[in-house]
Amino acid sequence: MASPNFNLFPPTPPSNFKERNNHLSLIHPDTIPNLYSIENTNIIPGKFGYIKDESTKIMLVTAWKAITMLELWDFVEEEDEAYMISTNPKVFEIYRKIEELGYNGHSGSSFAFIMRIMQYIAKYGEAEFKKINT
Repeated sequence: MASPNFNLFPPTPPSNFKERNNHLSLIHPDTIPNLYSIENTNIIPGKFGYIKDESTKIMLVTAWKAITMLELWDFVEEEDEAYMISTNPKVFEIYRKIEELGYNGHSGSSFAFIMRIMQYIAKYGEAEFKKINT
């Protein structure tokens, strides 16, 4: 049996490694379920349980609830104006509803940022949003 060459990085395994350890070939990353993958995780729409930062989570939750209560998801999906400087009455409606739901801390930029996230969710779904945020 040839001895491993430890001068290489990573070291080469012994030549008979596979024969001696063929039971390891049964373990392949593709056969192990990813417990953290989107497919194995239930998403409760609008709860954003996978968002760790509490201030971000409350902004997302209140925006999601506001848009849902006002039935404006189609509007949010199609909206192309800048939310921060919008004069559209529907944008004002969403903003007021967010405040009614208890979040009064938006600046113009934080509102615009959250609304762009809502737009992404409207277009691609919350599962896709979660994939890029976990």
